[in-house]
Amino acid sequence: MITKLYDRLVKHCVELAVKSLEKKGLGQPPVQFCWYQMGSGGRGEQFLLTDQDHFLVYESGEDDEEVTHYFEKLGEEIVFFLEKAGYERCIGKMMANEEMWRGSINKWRDRLKSWSLRATNENLLLVQNFFSFRMLYGDEVLNDQFKRMVTSSVKESGTICID
Repeated sequence: MITKLYDRLVKHCVELAVKSLEKKGLGQPPVQFCWYQMGSGGRGEQFLLTDQDHFLVYESGEDDEEVTHYFEKLGEEIVFFLEKAGYERCIGKMMANEEMWRGSINKWRDRLKSWSLRATNENLLLVQNFFSFRMLYGDEVLNDQFKRMVTSSVKESGTICID
């Protein structure tokens, strides 16, 4: 029940962030996107407000610079509204306002490949947090594409195992 309440709160924060960008003149999202929680929020294990662990995935658009700029700003707005709602920023900077935690499906494919090729302690921490992801806001078709890409990338890597 608590997870459902927190889910409603964070979805509202994402909606506020999208509306805020529209008011600031950036308009609606230029392409479809999904916003994911990861870590304890992704696993639905939040019993108290915790820190923010989240990322953005979006379609590649015709004008990649415009798309990149929009989602950079959206990531900043989401972090701002979540912070106002009581979620502290992640000390490890695993949030959508960081370039590493947002990108097109192709960028995410490249990231996963990089993580699987370099099994450093840092990359293992990133992988562990990432694979507890859960979509809370966004386009279902894009979410399905993203999950298929993740599954395919994991199979191809031969170094990352998920159940």
